[in-house]
Amino acid sequence: MPAVRSFPELDREILAQLQRDGRQTITELAKRVRVSVSRGQRRLRDLERSGVISGYHATLTAPPSGWASRSRSSSTCATVTASSSPHSTKGSWPSPR
Repeated sequence: MPAVRSFPELDREILAQLQRDGRQTITELAKRVRVSVSRGQRRLRDLERSGVISGYHATLTAPPSGWASRSRSSSTCATVTASSSPHSTKGSWPSPR
């Protein structure tokens, strides 16, 4: 069973910022969460390696008029997704490796 720890406020802030703007640079992200670039990059890498962040995706809107579309759907939305381990308790996250 993986070690369980309380989810740090810094990690919550990083995830909130990524949900607002998933394309920001690590420099912008670090500035917004008030940490050094190296610390921000390390926390982001840990979130990715531990599986809390499983990927980055684009939000698509309806294609401009004149573009052929194979789908009838007018929009698709995907955001940074955070998920807990099935072994963790509510409000806790697996420790980064």
